[in-house]
Amino acid sequence: MQSIITVFHEIGDDGWHKFTSLQVEGLLLAVEEKNLKTAYNEIPAILEQLIEIETGRTVTVRPQKTFAEHMEEAQSLRHYSVEVKDAA
Repeated sequence: MQSIITVFHEIGDDGWHKFTSLQVEGLLLAVEEKNLKTAYNEIPAILEQLIEIETGRTVTVRPQKTFAEHMEEAQSLRHYSVEVKDAA
C-alpha cells in the first residue's frame, strides 16, 4: 500500500522556514535558511516516527523530489510517498 503526504513549506517574515502537514498531526519543523537542506533530509524520518505513533504501523517515507528540485520550484507544497512496511 502506498499513499502521498503533502508537506507545506512556508517562509516566515523572520526568514525561518516552516514545514507542516494537515495529514500528519504533530509535524511542525522550523529552521533557519542555513539548516534548510538538513531539515529537508530529516523530514522523511520525522514523518515515519509521527505516522508510527499515530497509527502503530511502520512505514517508509521518501521525498518525491530531490532537495535541488524542491528549491527550484516556486510552489510551497511538497509530496512524500508512504509505504507500509508491516501488515496490520
